Amino acid sequence: MKVTDKEREVSAEMAAWLGFLRKAKRVTLQSIAETHATHRGNLSAFISSKGTTRNVSMEKLRMVLFDLGLLDGGMLAPGLHRWEVDEEMVDSLCELLNKSEFERGYVFRLGNGLRAFAVVQVCEANAVFASLPVEIAERVASGLKPTEGGQRISLVDLDRAGDAQIQALWQTPADASVFASIQSLWTDEPLFRLPIEKRAG
Repeated sequence: MKVTDKEREVSAEMAAWLGFLRKAKRVTLQSIAETHATHRGNLSAFISSKGTTRNVSMEKLRMVLFDLGLLDGGMLAPGLHRWEVDEEMVDSLCELLNKSEFERGYVFRLGNGLRAFAVVQVCEANAVFASLPVEIAERVASGLKPTEGGQRISLVDLDRAGDAQIQALWQTPADASVFASIQSLWTDEPLFRLPIEKRAG
């Protein structure tokens, strides 16, 4: 059966998202394979070949991506998405968030210079909370396009109080509590008082 250009494009995109999300969520291919009754090697080949080698059905791949938090078409599912991002993953992070047409966000740099956190509200029912090396904080902030209202992501250097709050939030296991705290950043009673912001770009 002839594969169309559109099908190749979809497969390549799915392979990229699968590779990014399983790393960002620190999930092994073996655990994914066991959950979805497939072979680790097939998933690995699909990712490394950028979708050209596919021994897994598209339906199963869609279910894998759904479990990792992604809907058809590359949109994030409702809920809180906690990711750990390294330098090699920045482009994929920005591409996925830009595709989701997020509403607002911050990139926080810890005052101790050890870590940074991206907090992005995609919509009222959807947020991303990502931990990243402080060295790539500016690259992430500048890689995220302005919102529909023309606002760019704010790059914020935290004080000691902010450091403690954001790190405690990252360690909090209850997603509902974390989600509520993230939403509070844009209210009159935020999780912590924000220092002066720096606009990315």
